[in-house]
Amino acid sequence: MDLEVTSAGADASGTYTTLRVTGILDLSTSQELIDAGLRVLWHDSGLALDLSQVRFMDASGVAALSALARSAERESRTFAIAAASFPVRRLLQILDLTEEWIPAPRTRTETG
Repeated sequence: MDLEVTSAGADASGTYTTLRVTGILDLSTSQELIDAGLRVLWHDSGLALDLSQVRFMDASGVAALSALARSAERESRTFAIAAASFPVRRLLQILDLTEEWIPAPRTRTETG
């Protein structure tokens, strides 16, 4: 029951809005993330999640991410995880979802 979801705002191009998620993402809190994410997807062209402050995530957290990704795809909107804590990244690696939701870091030549 320890989750905080706040908006970090839209990116400069208006492509997506980032939600910053802090705390524990589990069965008791995953619906809160889904509700917040769907509100963004209804109003903006995309959703990015900053999960760098998530201390724990279980299977219901993964299900919430999957639900948001499916909703974004259904509405032709973007979905990505902009940042992830070690526990989140590790769970996504185990489930082979890292490449699907977490963009690869840019190389030096791509960033200039």
